[in-house]
Amino acid sequence: NGSAVVIMSMEEYESMVETAYIMSQPDLVDAIRQGDEDVKNGNYEIVDVDEL
Repeated sequence: NGSAVVIMSMEEYESMVETAYIMSQPDLVDAIRQGDEDVKNGNYEIVDVDEL
């Protein structure tokens, strides 16, 4: 019938679905971008797991 087929691992599919979900949430995308900028600018603190 000429239909296209895509074969991928379940892990790859789940990653794609999760990425699509995250990208559909503007507030989450903004928070990720802000976190990335903070790391690039050195605006972070290293915390020992025992301090959490």
